[in-house]
Amino acid sequence: PRKIPYSSIPQFEAVIERRVAAREKLRRTGTIAPWVFCFDAPVKLHGRLYHAAGAPLFLTRKRGDCVLLPMLRANLASACKRAKVPRLLFHDFRRSAARNFERAGVPRSVARMVGGWSDRIYSRYAIGAENELGAAMADVGGYLEQRGWHSGGTRQRNPTKSQESMAEGGGSRTLRRQY
Repeated sequence: PRKIPYSSIPQFEAVIERRVAAREKLRRTGTIAPWVFCFDAPVKLHGRLYHAAGAPLFLTRKRGDCVLLPMLRANLASACKRAKVPRLLFHDFRRSAARNFERAGVPRSVARMVGGWSDRIYSRYAIGAENELGAAMADVGGYLEQRGWHSGGTRQRNPTKSQESMAEGGGSRTLRRQY
């Protein structure tokens, strides 16, 4: 479990508040649900109970991974169709969140904490887009122009010996400095 200050994003706050209201409704009917995202009413189809109130939205398989229920997957597919966007998987939202964190400039350590990702998984999700490459190269060029074009953007060293007394005039035999 983690604490996330969600009030700075009104849309996220609205979702959480709806979930709090649903949990309160369940509590009043005597149903205790340990999940934030659960069914707030039983799901019945043709007289058959498919999901009880308070049941989780995800099923956990024997392997330990979670899967979105087929009914919710179908709802997501129809929502994508109505919105005229390509069909999405629920997992795509995790990748989108990682990209949004990266593009918003959120430090990786914070983004990983919010998303619950390992460094390896976060790196896989935070995929760059080709249209970002030009801006990135312009940023690097501006940085190097400001800080100097020498190695690593660090301050140039002042040699302790004079240039004349150093071998090759202070340069390297394999890579001569260009001034």
